[in-house]
Amino acid sequence: MVLKTSTLRPFALSLKEYLSLALETLIEESRAHAAYWFVHPEKTEYWDTLNLSISSKPFHSIGHTTSLSLVEFSSLEKHLLNIHEVCLLEEVTLKLWKIYSVSTLLIIPIESCEERLATIVMSDISTEQNLDTLKKKMSLFIRQMQLTLRSLHSEALAFIDDLTGLHNARAFHILMEENLKRSQKLGTCFSLLMIDIDDLKKINDQYGHLCGNTVIRETAQLMRKSLRINDHVCRYGGDEFAIILENSNSSMAQDIVQRLRCTIEDKSFHLRASRSSNIAVSIGHSTFPNHARTIEGLIQIADEAMYFNKTQKRNINLPYSVKT
Repeated sequence: MVLKTSTLRPFALSLKEYLSLALETLIEESRAHAAYWFVHPEKTEYWDTLNLSISSKPFHSIGHTTSLSLVEFSSLEKHLLNIHEVCLLEEVTLKLWKIYSVSTLLIIPIESCEERLATIVMSDISTEQNLDTLKKKMSLFIRQMQLTLRSLHSEALAFIDDLTGLHNARAFHILMEENLKRSQKLGTCFSLLMIDIDDLKKINDQYGHLCGNTVIRETAQLMRKSLRINDHVCRYGGDEFAIILENSNSSMAQDIVQRLRCTIEDKSFHLRASRSSNIAVSIGHSTFPNHARTIEGLIQIADEAMYFNKTQKRNINLPYSVKT
């Protein structure tokens, strides 16, 4: 069994494409009713290092996805991690697990370097197939999966900032290109925020660069927690961040700017011993297509707005005139 190939983007987003291709291949080869991909972030650092928000629910599915109820999914999850080799579950076992809507489940564990990365579950395998032959095919498929996932993981790390765990500047430009193409195609908008931590040099000079790094890292965590799952927070360089807000117009971006500023200003950063400090940030934003229709234009306008606000010596979002 050979997995169909596709041009994959060289960081974490390509994993979704890979999962889809994997399930499509399995459905075709096994003639199953449906296929589900479970991930297990509580058991591995693999997904965490890619800064992916993945729940233990099915990350991806294909085929007749309604064949298992939510209750059955929940029951199935409790047992998956106890299975370490390809096996076919039939009605007797399924009834013990309180699963009644399917006649068979093929369980395919994906493990690598003693880590359980994921589990593929396939329902109602065709009875015409020889199970031993199918298992041999699966063993080759699993080996390919392990190698590919590890390879994707290694490539993805090149697009992640070591200090904050955010996407780095290289990933930022890829994400901007994707959002621009999608918005051009669908006629939608998106916004860009450029954010700079004010007076970080003073913290570095007074408390040292380790404390400065703590401020950068905790600011990154605050921003990530404050935004929607589909928004992209990137470390643009030094103490500067870039945030891509999908499907956000200028008014929505302005509201997020105010909320982010308040969230960060209210945070007390522990620096050294009993010393703590509050910080401020300067933020500028631009929106496609209102302010610019190119990536370079959007970055320039948001960057200029950010520095304009910084020069005002007070951390409020003053009116900024942009050319449309």
